[in-house]
Amino acid sequence: MVIRPDEVKPDKDELREEFVEVTEALPDRRLTVDRMVSKGNTVLIELVVSCTQKGELFGMPPSNKSFEMPMAHVRARLMVVVISR
Repeated sequence: MVIRPDEVKPDKDELREEFVEVTEALPDRRLTVDRMVSKGNTVLIELVVSCTQKGELFGMPPSNKSFEMPMAHVRARLMVVVISR
């Protein structure tokens, strides 16, 4: 998934609701940074998110299952790119 500021104009209330839902559904989430690389104004962060789904998440009922999700974030000036495997 790639998110560009010029394409997505999220509503603050929608973002807040989504953040609260994720926070409540995954209360034990942990972020483990595997690698950070920077060049100029760009930073690449490779990380793994570990958590257990304890609450409803995007319409899915609680599963009480733990999972890990490798991710990469690229930050370059005003653009944020999120890549999830």
